[in-house]
Amino acid sequence: MLIVAILALTGCGNKDEGIVGSWSYSRYGSTEYVYTFNADKTGNYDAGGSVKNFTYEDKGYKVLIMYDGATMASEFEYRIEENKLIIKDSFGNDVEYVKK
Repeated sequence: MLIVAILALTGCGNKDEGIVGSWSYSRYGSTEYVYTFNADKTGNYDAGGSVKNFTYEDKGYKVLIMYDGATMASEFEYRIEENKLIIKDSFGNDVEYVKK
């Protein structure tokens, strides 16, 4: 049983990296939106060339993002499935970002 437990825990490869990386979303092939989460808890959001820098805290199922100049953090629920970061937008819709 111990071997099964160890194999189950080591099989969670994507969880080790968590949200770290660059994730891209493009609606209907138009503007590309890219979140980049660095391992040092900094990152940026590029909305078609308009870039906002931020710091973040990854809670494992939600991420708190503090954009430069903001007075409050934005909070997003998320999950990672295969190479997709699925974020709940402010309307409760799932938005799928693909790992770059």
